[in-house]
Order: sequence, then C-alpha cells, then structure tokens
Amino acid sequence: MDDAPRCDLTADVLRLVHERLPCLVDRRRMARVCHTWRAAVKGEQHPLPWILVWSPPFSCPIGGFRGHGFVIPDDARAARYFGTYGGGWLFLAFGQIKRHTLLSLRTEQRFYLPDIALWDLVGRPAFDMDIVMVAATLSSPPEDKSCVGAAIAFSPGQHV
Repeated sequence: MDDAPRCDLTADVLRLVHERLPCLVDRRRMARVCHTWRAAVKGEQHPLPWILVWSPPFSCPIGGFRGHGFVIPDDARAARYFGTYGGGWLFLAFGQIKRHTLLSLRTEQRFYLPDIALWDLVGRPAFDMDIVMVAATLSSPPEDKSCVGAAIAFSPGQHV
C-alpha cells in the first residue's frame, strides 16, 4: 500500500476538503502535506482567532474539543488575551494588567511589551504612568525590522 499523499487531487477538490475542516490546526496540517496541497489552499486560512482554554493540551472548540498535541506554555493558560496576529502570535498580559507580551505559539518566542508610558503633556512636567493594554495589532510579522505595533491602552485610576 502506498503511504504517499494524494498529490494528484485537483485544486478544486482540495479546496472543498479544506473548506469543510472547521479546525485551524487541521487546516494548517492539511496545507503541510505536500507542495501541491499547500498551493491549492494558500490564502484559504480560517479567519477565527485562537482560543485558550485551561487544560494541558490545546483543544479546538470548533472541532469538538479534540486534542491536537499542540503545547501551550503553562504560564500562558492563565494570561489575559488581548489580541492576535497571523502565524500563531498572541498578545497576552501575564499578570492580567501587567507583563504585556507578544507570544508565538509555534516557537514560544516572546517579545516583552511596555507596562509604562511616558506622558508629556503641554504645560505640565513629563511623568510615567502604568498602562493596561486592551487591544493590539502589528503592521507586519514581528520578526520584520520594520514592524510597528499599536495598542489601545488605559491607565487604571488616572484621568489624563
């Protein structure tokens, strides 16, 4: 019996199969079978965000909470989620309102984000203020040198 993937399926058939896979992890695995499959489903990624649940394995609520053997760092399970970027990047606050971080679920690479902003208002001395990020995004993948991030944040207990 031949164990090779069916690389002779038409792109239309592959797209039909891909559209019927509700789980993001299954869709990504399908795209990694071979070059033909990857080319057929390119740009057909499911737009739903990652959802973190408190349990040891990653499970997909869309796919009936099946486990995928996809590991989420222990500290990320209790973190507050406030954004995502394609490729498995999550914006998390590990102290709920502190320790803002951009985390890759693929590599566990982390970029630490500021918890303090410098306020320099006209006619007043500049001062530091604690901030809490509630939403964030990136202009491009975080590995790009020209990547710019933006966040919606507030300062608890302060009115500026």
